[in-house]
Amino acid sequence: MDKYGIGTDATHAEHIEKIKTRQYVGVREDGRFIPGYLGLALVDGYDAM
Repeated sequence: MDKYGIGTDATHAEHIEKIKTRQYVGVREDGRFIPGYLGLALVDGYDAM
């Protein structure tokens, strides 16, 4: 995100929470992210463009 000038260090946590609440990703018991159905659908949609 820093490379592309998107957000700041202060907003990184907000972005993480947003992708979780929108169900783009889920969080495993060990804290790692896994793609959610909506996240996978978005990636597939972008690939199809």
